Amino acid sequence: MSFHGQNVTLHDWCNGARDFDTYDRQFIEVPSGAVQALFVSADEHVWIYPAAPFDCSVLVDLPLLAYGEARLVRTDNDLLGFGGPGADSFGWTATGTLTDAASGGPVHYTETVRALIKPFVPPGPDFDEILVAIRLH
Repeated sequence: MSFHGQNVTLHDWCNGARDFDTYDRQFIEVPSGAVQALFVSADEHVWIYPAAPFDCSVLVDLPLLAYGEARLVRTDNDLLGFGGPGADSFGWTATGTLTDAASGGPVHYTETVRALIKPFVPPGPDFDEILVAIRLH
């Protein structure tokens, strides 16, 4: 599991600390009303943990596997999620050299995430993770 965009660990975040990273960003409004977005950061903070539910009662005790800064490119075809009848697809790629928390040595990191939110149908949106691939090598 990866935790992006904060210069604090999950333990600190769950205890109220916030230190958001900044991004270069571009927004384009298209005729359907959708807002397409591009976010880029050359030095986004990344924290890698074992997979777990996003619940602070669990997250505060997870062991940190790797950490550091990576280059991130995130795209979204409908940032607000209600620009038209099409599905909202978004995702990111991140690459860099992180620090292995156990050894202190360098570890290569790549991450690709692609997700889809299908058009809203009650009782709520249908979220589908198409791809989540985090590699430390």
